[in-house]
Amino acid sequence: MQEIERQIRMAVETGDVVLGSNQTIKLLKLGKPKLVIVAANCPAEIREDIEYYAELADVPVFVYPGTSMDLGDVCGRPHVVASMAVLDDGESDLIATVRKAMEEGAAPS
Repeated sequence: MQEIERQIRMAVETGDVVLGSNQTIKLLKLGKPKLVIVAANCPAEIREDIEYYAELADVPVFVYPGTSMDLGDVCGRPHVVASMAVLDDGESDLIATVRKAMEEGAAPS
């Protein structure tokens, strides 16, 4: 899990990442994200919307096993982050790392 957290932090710093559920859903409707990450305690209604639009856009959804506060900390933000959309992972290897974790059954959506 530390590797995924490191990759998330690097993607936020060097890539194109959008934080927040409303923005994530808007981008999913446009089919732009390469990956969506949701916190384990993301409200059910929001998570269902994200998963629905992600399925339509064929975008993988990774469930971060920590809380939204933990995800905010990993992103370097002093507030909760229930979900985030990764448009470009920058210098990180986040997308490949998450795909590998999902294949191994670490935290599929």
